[in-house]
Formats: sequence, structure tokens, C-alpha cells
Amino acid sequence: MDASEASKSAELARRDYLFGNLDPDRIQFTVGRDLLLDPPPCAEPLNYFIYPHAEADGAPLTPVSIQLEYRDLTSGAVAATK
Repeated sequence: MDASEASKSAELARRDYLFGNLDPDRIQFTVGRDLLLDPPPCAEPLNYFIYPHAEADGAPLTPVSIQLEYRDLTSGAVAATK
């Protein structure tokens, strides 16, 4: 979480948790940098792996179409997915 957002919390325990962690309304895509894929890409390692990566004849294909969606789940729906 962004440090400025975490610092807004008046509760010390919550503020400590939010520094370096994700609140329930966020998701984590990747950890680290210079991500190595298998098979390795012909281009340089990826710094982020959020969007699709495709190559043909040793070159990245761009643009790659993407559509992202989300929905809020109730606690019962979350339990049913486990």
C-alpha cells in the first residue's frame, strides 16, 4: 500500500499493518523485478507481469488486447470458492 495512504490511519496497529501489506480491496500481481518466464522471452526480463505478454518470431506482439473485470464477493461467496 502507498505510504501516504497508510499514514492516514489513526489506529497505530492498522497503520503498522498497512505499511507493506495489502488491504482487503487490493490484489497483488507480482513480487520482484526482472521476472523470468518459462520459456524465457526473447526480449528483456519483465519488470511487471500484469498484462499479457506474447511473442512471435522473437519479437513482442503489441498491442495485446486485454479486458479486466472485478466484482465484490460476499463472505459466503468467498467461502464457497475455497
